[in-house]
Amino acid sequence: MINYIIMFFMGTIIGSFLNATAMRISYIIENFYDKNFYNKISYFKELLLEITLLKYMFYPLRSECPKCKNKLKWYHNIPIFSYLFLQGKCAYCKTTIPFIYLFSEIIVGFIFVLEYYYYTVFNFPLIYFILILLALSILYIGIVIDIQTMLIPDIFIILAILPLIYINFPLGIDNIKFFVYIFIFAYILHYIQLKLNKVFIGIQDIKLYGIAVLIFGINSIMEILFISSIIGLIFFTYRKIKYNTNVGDFGVYIYISIIIYPLLKIYGISLF
Repeated sequence: MINYIIMFFMGTIIGSFLNATAMRISYIIENFYDKNFYNKISYFKELLLEITLLKYMFYPLRSECPKCKNKLKWYHNIPIFSYLFLQGKCAYCKTTIPFIYLFSEIIVGFIFVLEYYYYTVFNFPLIYFILILLALSILYIGIVIDIQTMLIPDIFIILAILPLIYINFPLGIDNIKFFVYIFIFAYILHYIQLKLNKVFIGIQDIKLYGIAVLIFGINSIMEILFISSIIGLIFFTYRKIKYNTNVGDFGVYIYISIIIYPLLKIYGISLF
Protein backbone atom coordinates (compact mmCIF):
# COMPACT_ATOMS: atom_id res chain seq x y z
CA MET A 1 0.00 0.00 0.00
CA ILE A 2 2.82 2.43 0.84
CA ASN A 3 4.17 2.05 -2.71
CA TYR A 4 0.84 3.17 -4.16
CA ILE A 5 0.75 6.18 -1.85
CA ILE A 6 4.27 7.14 -2.93
CA MET A 7 3.34 6.74 -6.61
CA PHE A 8 0.24 8.90 -6.15
CA PHE A 9 2.25 11.62 -4.42
CA MET A 10 4.89 11.52 -7.16
CA GLY A 11 2.14 11.70 -9.75
CA THR A 12 0.62 14.81 -8.18
CA ILE A 13 4.01 16.57 -8.27
CA ILE A 14 4.59 15.59 -11.90
CA GLY A 15 0.98 16.45 -12.74
CA SER A 16 1.43 19.95 -11.32
CA PHE A 17 4.49 20.48 -13.53
CA LEU A 18 2.83 19.02 -16.64
CA ASN A 19 -0.27 21.14 -16.23
CA ALA A 20 1.72 24.33 -15.59
CA THR A 21 3.69 23.65 -18.78
CA ALA A 22 0.55 22.96 -20.79
CA MET A 23 -1.19 26.10 -19.53
CA ARG A 24 1.82 28.30 -20.34
CA ILE A 25 2.02 26.93 -23.88
CA SER A 26 -1.76 27.16 -24.31
CA TYR A 27 -1.60 30.82 -23.34
CA ILE A 28 1.10 31.47 -25.94
CA ILE A 29 -0.83 29.64 -28.66
CA GLU A 30 -4.11 31.39 -27.84
CA ASN A 31 -2.69 34.90 -27.59
CA PHE A 32 0.27 35.04 -29.97
CA TYR A 33 -0.27 32.39 -32.66
CA ASP A 34 -2.88 32.24 -35.37
CA LYS A 35 -3.87 28.57 -35.25
CA ASN A 36 -4.93 28.71 -38.90
CA PHE A 37 -1.32 29.63 -39.59
CA TYR A 38 -0.43 25.99 -38.97
CA ASN A 39 -2.34 25.04 -42.12
CA LYS A 40 -0.44 27.54 -44.25
CA ILE A 41 3.15 26.48 -43.58
CA SER A 42 5.16 23.36 -44.30
CA TYR A 43 5.30 20.60 -41.71
CA PHE A 44 8.96 21.19 -40.90
CA LYS A 45 8.43 24.92 -40.35
CA GLU A 46 5.49 24.04 -38.13
CA LEU A 47 7.68 21.65 -36.15
CA LEU A 48 10.40 24.28 -35.73
CA LEU A 49 7.75 26.69 -34.49
CA GLU A 50 6.56 24.13 -31.95
CA ILE A 51 10.09 23.38 -30.75
CA THR A 52 10.35 27.01 -29.63
CA LEU A 53 7.39 26.32 -27.33
CA LEU A 54 9.43 23.81 -25.32
CA LYS A 55 11.23 26.60 -23.48
CA TYR A 56 8.00 27.24 -21.59
CA MET A 57 8.44 23.90 -19.84
CA PHE A 58 11.02 25.67 -17.66
CA TYR A 59 10.26 29.37 -18.18
CA PRO A 60 9.61 31.15 -15.97
CA LEU A 61 11.78 29.12 -13.60
CA ARG A 62 9.57 29.97 -10.64
CA SER A 63 5.81 29.65 -10.91
CA GLU A 64 3.93 32.92 -11.01
CA CYS A 65 0.34 34.06 -11.13
CA PRO A 66 -0.52 34.73 -14.80
CA LYS A 67 -2.69 37.65 -13.70
CA CYS A 68 -0.66 39.63 -11.14
CA LYS A 69 2.77 38.11 -12.03
CA ASN A 70 3.74 37.63 -8.38
CA LYS A 71 6.16 34.75 -7.81
CA LEU A 72 4.60 31.94 -5.82
CA LYS A 73 6.09 30.70 -2.56
CA TRP A 74 7.05 27.05 -2.24
CA TYR A 75 4.06 26.39 -0.01
CA HIS A 76 1.77 27.74 -2.73
CA ASN A 77 2.86 24.84 -4.94
CA ILE A 78 2.12 21.84 -2.74
CA PRO A 79 -0.04 19.60 -4.96
CA ILE A 80 -3.74 19.43 -4.04
CA PHE A 81 -3.29 20.91 -0.55
CA SER A 82 -2.26 24.39 -1.71
CA TYR A 83 -5.24 24.61 -4.06
CA LEU A 84 -7.63 23.60 -1.28
CA PHE A 85 -5.94 25.81 1.34
CA LEU A 86 -6.07 28.84 -0.98
CA GLN A 87 -9.66 27.95 -1.89
CA GLY A 88 -8.75 27.91 -5.56
CA LYS A 89 -7.55 31.53 -5.62
CA CYS A 90 -4.22 33.31 -6.05
CA ALA A 91 -2.60 34.09 -2.69
CA TYR A 92 -1.94 37.67 -3.83
CA CYS A 93 -4.61 38.99 -6.18
CA LYS A 94 -7.32 36.43 -5.35
CA THR A 95 -7.85 35.60 -9.03
CA THR A 96 -9.57 32.23 -9.42
CA ILE A 97 -7.16 29.41 -10.25
CA PRO A 98 -8.59 27.23 -13.04
CA PHE A 99 -9.91 23.92 -11.71
CA ILE A 100 -7.79 22.02 -14.22
CA TYR A 101 -4.75 22.66 -11.98
CA LEU A 102 -6.27 20.60 -9.18
CA PHE A 103 -7.78 18.14 -11.65
CA SER A 104 -4.42 17.44 -13.32
CA GLU A 105 -2.65 16.85 -10.02
CA ILE A 106 -5.26 14.28 -8.98
CA ILE A 107 -5.59 12.62 -12.40
CA VAL A 108 -1.85 12.25 -13.01
CA GLY A 109 -1.55 10.91 -9.47
CA PHE A 110 -4.07 8.19 -10.33
CA ILE A 111 -2.35 7.53 -13.67
CA PHE A 112 0.89 6.85 -11.80
CA VAL A 113 -0.96 4.52 -9.42
CA LEU A 114 -2.63 2.64 -12.29
CA GLU A 115 0.62 2.28 -14.22
CA TYR A 116 2.36 0.95 -11.11
CA TYR A 117 -0.51 -1.52 -10.66
CA TYR A 118 -0.06 -2.69 -14.27
CA TYR A 119 3.67 -2.99 -13.63
CA THR A 120 3.10 -5.29 -10.63
CA VAL A 121 0.47 -7.40 -12.43
CA PHE A 122 2.21 -7.86 -15.80
CA ASN A 123 5.71 -7.88 -14.26
CA PHE A 124 7.34 -6.19 -17.26
CA PRO A 125 10.87 -4.73 -16.91
CA LEU A 126 11.31 -1.65 -14.73
CA ILE A 127 12.72 0.33 -17.66
CA TYR A 128 9.48 -0.29 -19.58
CA PHE A 129 7.46 1.03 -16.65
CA ILE A 130 9.60 4.19 -16.48
CA LEU A 131 9.52 4.80 -20.25
CA ILE A 132 5.76 4.29 -20.52
CA LEU A 133 5.23 6.74 -17.65
CA LEU A 134 7.52 9.18 -19.44
CA ALA A 135 5.59 8.84 -22.71
CA LEU A 136 2.20 9.23 -21.01
CA SER A 137 3.43 12.27 -19.07
CA ILE A 138 4.69 14.00 -22.21
CA LEU A 139 1.46 13.15 -23.99
CA TYR A 140 -0.55 14.59 -21.10
CA ILE A 141 0.89 18.02 -21.85
CA GLY A 142 -0.43 17.75 -25.40
CA ILE A 143 -3.84 16.60 -24.16
CA VAL A 144 -4.24 19.57 -21.81
CA ILE A 145 -3.17 21.92 -24.60
CA ASP A 146 -5.80 20.23 -26.78
CA ILE A 147 -8.47 20.91 -24.15
CA GLN A 148 -7.47 24.57 -23.99
CA THR A 149 -6.82 25.30 -27.69
CA MET A 150 -8.26 22.38 -29.74
CA LEU A 151 -4.70 21.76 -30.96
CA ILE A 152 -2.11 19.11 -30.03
CA PRO A 153 1.37 20.34 -30.97
CA ASP A 154 3.10 17.60 -32.93
CA ILE A 155 6.32 18.02 -30.96
CA PHE A 156 4.72 16.40 -27.89
CA ILE A 157 3.53 13.43 -29.92
CA ILE A 158 7.04 13.00 -31.32
CA LEU A 159 8.65 13.26 -27.88
CA ALA A 160 6.19 10.69 -26.52
CA ILE A 161 7.00 8.32 -29.38
CA LEU A 162 10.75 8.17 -28.73
CA PRO A 163 10.70 6.11 -25.49
CA LEU A 164 8.01 3.85 -26.98
CA ILE A 165 10.15 3.04 -30.02
CA TYR A 166 12.94 2.02 -27.63
CA ILE A 167 10.52 -0.35 -25.88
CA ASN A 168 9.51 -1.95 -29.20
CA PHE A 169 13.00 -2.42 -30.62
CA PRO A 170 13.85 -5.05 -31.77
CA LEU A 171 11.11 -7.51 -30.67
CA GLY A 172 8.21 -5.19 -31.47
CA ILE A 173 9.39 -4.25 -34.95
CA ASP A 174 5.95 -5.13 -36.41
CA ASN A 175 4.36 -2.60 -34.05
CA ILE A 176 6.81 0.05 -35.25
CA LYS A 177 6.01 -0.75 -38.89
CA PHE A 178 2.26 -0.53 -38.28
CA PHE A 179 2.79 2.71 -36.39
CA VAL A 180 4.72 4.14 -39.38
CA TYR A 181 1.86 3.15 -41.72
CA ILE A 182 -0.60 4.97 -39.45
CA PHE A 183 1.55 8.10 -39.46
CA ILE A 184 1.94 8.04 -43.23
CA PHE A 185 -1.82 7.69 -43.59
CA ALA A 186 -2.30 10.62 -41.19
CA TYR A 187 -0.06 12.92 -43.21
CA ILE A 188 -1.63 11.90 -46.52
CA LEU A 189 -5.07 12.61 -45.07
CA HIS A 190 -3.79 15.91 -43.72
CA TYR A 191 -2.59 16.89 -47.21
CA ILE A 192 -5.95 15.92 -48.75
CA GLN A 193 -7.86 17.93 -46.15
CA LEU A 194 -5.70 20.96 -46.82
CA LYS A 195 -6.32 20.71 -50.55
CA LEU A 196 -10.08 20.28 -50.11
CA ASN A 197 -10.18 22.86 -47.30
CA LYS A 198 -12.32 20.44 -45.28
CA VAL A 199 -11.67 18.56 -42.04
CA PHE A 200 -12.98 15.00 -41.89
CA ILE A 201 -11.04 13.76 -38.88
CA GLY A 202 -8.42 15.11 -36.48
CA ILE A 203 -4.99 14.11 -37.79
CA GLN A 204 -3.52 14.09 -34.30
CA ASP A 205 -6.21 11.64 -33.20
CA ILE A 206 -4.97 9.16 -35.79
CA LYS A 207 -1.43 9.56 -34.45
CA LEU A 208 -2.66 8.84 -30.93
CA TYR A 209 -3.98 5.49 -32.14
CA GLY A 210 -0.48 4.90 -33.53
CA ILE A 211 0.93 5.55 -30.06
CA ALA A 212 -1.54 3.02 -28.64
CA VAL A 213 -0.11 0.43 -31.04
CA LEU A 214 3.41 1.14 -29.78
CA ILE A 215 2.28 0.59 -26.19
CA PHE A 216 -0.06 -2.39 -26.55
CA GLY A 217 0.59 -3.90 -29.97
CA ILE A 218 -1.31 -4.15 -33.23
CA ASN A 219 -4.06 -6.38 -31.81
CA SER A 220 -5.16 -3.64 -29.42
CA ILE A 221 -6.15 -1.09 -32.03
CA MET A 222 -9.76 -2.20 -32.60
CA GLU A 223 -10.55 -2.42 -28.90
CA ILE A 224 -9.02 0.99 -28.15
CA LEU A 225 -10.90 2.45 -31.13
CA PHE A 226 -14.11 0.97 -29.74
CA ILE A 227 -13.50 2.17 -26.15
CA SER A 228 -12.59 5.71 -27.23
CA SER A 229 -15.67 5.84 -29.49
CA ILE A 230 -17.97 4.83 -26.62
CA ILE A 231 -16.37 7.38 -24.28
CA GLY A 232 -16.61 10.01 -27.02
CA LEU A 233 -20.27 9.19 -27.66
CA ILE A 234 -21.07 9.64 -23.97
CA PHE A 235 -19.31 13.00 -23.74
CA PHE A 236 -20.62 14.26 -27.09
CA THR A 237 -24.18 13.39 -26.02
CA TYR A 238 -23.67 15.20 -22.71
CA ARG A 239 -22.26 18.30 -24.47
CA LYS A 240 -25.11 18.29 -26.95
CA ILE A 241 -27.77 18.10 -24.25
CA LYS A 242 -26.17 20.54 -21.80
CA TYR A 243 -24.42 23.02 -24.12
CA ASN A 244 -26.01 22.30 -27.51
CA THR A 245 -22.62 21.86 -29.15
CA ASN A 246 -20.88 19.04 -31.01
CA VAL A 247 -17.40 20.39 -30.33
CA GLY A 248 -15.22 17.94 -28.42
CA ASP A 249 -11.63 16.90 -27.82
CA PHE A 250 -11.49 13.35 -29.16
CA GLY A 251 -7.80 13.13 -28.32
CA VAL A 252 -8.82 13.21 -24.65
CA TYR A 253 -11.02 10.14 -25.11
CA ILE A 254 -8.24 8.23 -26.88
CA TYR A 255 -5.87 9.11 -24.03
CA ILE A 256 -8.39 7.85 -21.46
CA SER A 257 -8.74 4.64 -23.47
CA ILE A 258 -4.97 4.12 -23.46
CA ILE A 259 -4.91 4.54 -19.67
CA ILE A 260 -7.75 2.12 -18.89
CA TYR A 261 -7.21 -0.46 -21.65
CA PRO A 262 -4.89 -2.73 -19.57
CA LEU A 263 -7.74 -3.23 -17.09
CA LEU A 264 -9.55 -5.24 -19.76
CA LYS A 265 -6.59 -7.59 -20.05
CA ILE A 266 -6.20 -7.90 -16.28
CA TYR A 267 -9.84 -8.95 -15.85
CA GLY A 268 -9.89 -11.10 -19.00
CA ILE A 269 -12.35 -8.93 -20.91
CA SER A 270 -12.23 -9.20 -24.71
CA LEU A 271 -14.38 -6.86 -26.80
CA PHE A 272 -13.79 -8.67 -30.09
